Amino acid sequence: MYQMFAFCENLVSLDLSNFSTPQVTIMAQMFQGCSSLTILNLKNLNTAQVDYLGSMFEGCSGLKVLNIETFIYKSGLDTSTMFKDCNQSMIYCINKDNTPNDITNQLSDFPNLYCSDTCYQNEDNKIIPYRYSCIDCCKNDNIYKNEYNGVCYLFENHNDS
Repeated sequence: MYQMFAFCENLVSLDLSNFSTPQVTIMAQMFQGCSSLTILNLKNLNTAQVDYLGSMFEGCSGLKVLNIETFIYKSGLDTSTMFKDCNQSMIYCINKDNTPNDITNQLSDFPNLYCSDTCYQNEDNKIIPYRYSCIDCCKNDNIYKNEYNGVCYLFENHNDS
């Protein structure tokens, strides 16, 4: 899958959650330069055999929602510059117990959302649990929201979507 969608500058959203990838070993630069991409759902993508994720999202300057919650990382995985030049207001969804330190370190400057049935609200540049369930939260008109594949993402202002 090396450079599969690279430099697709007009690509806005993509849901690859149903892709079958158990034999894939290279996903490097897969979305590199997709500057208009705002929502990317890679939940359920099988990465168990992947050796290279380097620059996978590099240059995705418009990316606001990224779901890589179910990624599996094998030892020795190349993740260099995976998130270089990504949108600093991106909200991402990872498995915090399974994600390697090198990826977590690359994401340290980004807001984050650990996927669950709990709603989250951006407050003081931190994502915190919200008191409503996600379904209730997405129906609450007092909060700007964007429901995507059953997950409620809350952003700082009305211009984010």
